[in-house]
Amino acid sequence: APWRDAAAAAPASAGEAVRRLADSAAERLQALDPPREAAAAPAAPGGAAPHEPPAAESVRVEVGDVHAVLESLANAGRELRALRALTGEMRAVGRGARGGDAAARDQERRLGQWERRLEAQLDRVERELAQARERGEPLRLQPASALFPALARSAEESAAILGKTVSFAAAGGGLRLDAHVLPPLRDALLHIVNNAVAHGIEAPETRRARGKPPAGRVEVRVEARREGVWFVCRDDGAGVDVEAVRQRAGAPAGAWSLADAVQALLRGGLSTSRQVNAVAGRGVGLEIARAAVARLGGRIAIDSEPGRGTAVRLLAPVAHAAASALLVEAGGGVVAIPLAAVRACVRVPAAAVVHGGGGASLAVAGEALAFVPLARLLRRRQPPAPASAQLTAVILRRGPAGLALGVDQTRGIETVLIRPVPAEAGVEGLIGGVSLDAEGGARPVLDVDGVFDAAERAAEPPAAEPAAPAPPVLVIDDSLTTRMLEQSILEAAGYRVDVASSAEEALGKASARDYSLFLVDVEMPGMDGFAFLARVRGDARLKDTPAILVTSRDSREDRRRGEAAGAAAYVVKSEFSQEGLLATIGRLVGRR
Repeated sequence: APWRDAAAAAPASAGEAVRRLADSAAERLQALDPPREAAAAPAAPGGAAPHEPPAAESVRVEVGDVHAVLESLANAGRELRALRALTGEMRAVGRGARGGDAAARDQERRLGQWERRLEAQLDRVERELAQARERGEPLRLQPASALFPALARSAEESAAILGKTVSFAAAGGGLRLDAHVLPPLRDALLHIVNNAVAHGIEAPETRRARGKPPAGRVEVRVEARREGVWFVCRDDGAGVDVEAVRQRAGAPAGAWSLADAVQALLRGGLSTSRQVNAVAGRGVGLEIARAAVARLGGRIAIDSEPGRGTAVRLLAPVAHAAASALLVEAGGGVVAIPLAAVRACVRVPAAAVVHGGGGASLAVAGEALAFVPLARLLRRRQPPAPASAQLTAVILRRGPAGLALGVDQTRGIETVLIRPVPAEAGVEGLIGGVSLDAEGGARPVLDVDGVFDAAERAAEPPAAEPAAPAPPVLVIDDSLTTRMLEQSILEAAGYRVDVASSAEEALGKASARDYSLFLVDVEMPGMDGFAFLARVRGDARLKDTPAILVTSRDSREDRRRGEAAGAAAYVVKSEFSQEGLLATIGRLVGRR
């Protein structure tokens, strides 16, 4: 309490005293007898019910229970898709029965009305199921911040044993991850934090002699990137002593690089500590961390600079991650920006943006920040704003660097479920993942480092070109992730896009609207891509619409089948190129 409102930070001795008291309290609580059941509360005077405490705002839910609910939703979605396919077959049968007497025509009319009502109900239920799954997925994720207390305590205890002073900091704890990745990462990070204190942070007197503050700093940061989630442990200590590692490894004298030293440390059985204690000296810390990350299918990397410190990076591939994000509109689409990087949103006149030889800049709170429209980074067409217009800028931070990102408008803050982008998708480096909106549409999630890198490469805006009407394209794929990726790529290139999860659904949409091109998966339940093309080529209205087959099947026979079915192009997923796909689509659409 005395330190709560003090200007200075509480001393380490106070923190240690509180920790000892907490340990003592925990031991005493464990020694207590189990509490007896409370006696029934007496009725209030006049028969009124006694006052009840307010209901809890949250409850604990087992991850397995949440998983079971989500699987049930997924099964319901599959059953709906099967029912939708059945309605498509009924529609085809109804069309084949056209003609005949008045009774047959009346029956056909009623069947058509029933089909339309059923389709509307299916659309509604499918949207609600998708929304329920999207909202439910984050419930089985756990925040990365659950790791921080143990890491902070480990750093303090290790420093106390070694007679060092260390401050621990953490960032990115709001990111929520698949629950199964946290326990092995906790074990790995405990070893890495201990190594940072034992081998990185110098003694206070040594740090003073080197012009550093006497207290060392260890920071753990969690960052969602397109490859997965990075856990970065950084210290401001002495760095890896390459020569000491070489000597301990028994390598012959000569030039050893940092990479050589890192490889030797990761193999295990080697320590540069001069004594064995509770913190260091066994040479197993980094080996255990490497093995734990390898079990997750991730990797470990180490960067170090003599006298400046070391950064150990753990990459954990995750199927899902959830984070708070600021939703913005840019170039006609919605984009999610990780909220951890957002410092402010400002409204300024367009005339406040200053254009010069080094690019555009915007003064915010007395600081000149580089300014770049997000639509330009995403390669979306957007006419320049008149000088009298008001601009919305999102202020981002990456360490000491700042950036003003121009957007059309902000849409609010949401917790978004981030899905990784497959490497073969070929999307821009500033896209770190994708999320779904309430209607199942794809929303890019920005990679903040990628945004800064792209902004540095961005040149002055080119002369405005009249925006051409976006030709409609129908993407047909039973994989939700693939539909999202293809939709995102096409919309970023200026196309209007509809999606269908089955060939049967696609035929229904194509009967109600003209499309400039079909982008069709081959392997789908029910009617596959080859059969879809055969149906399209047999339809007088659709036969001239070009179609591209996208598939993992690369045999010569499959290519011949695609050509025979009338595919204008055949794209193999293992050879996927975003630029090549857009060039092919542009050529085919232009031909019409």
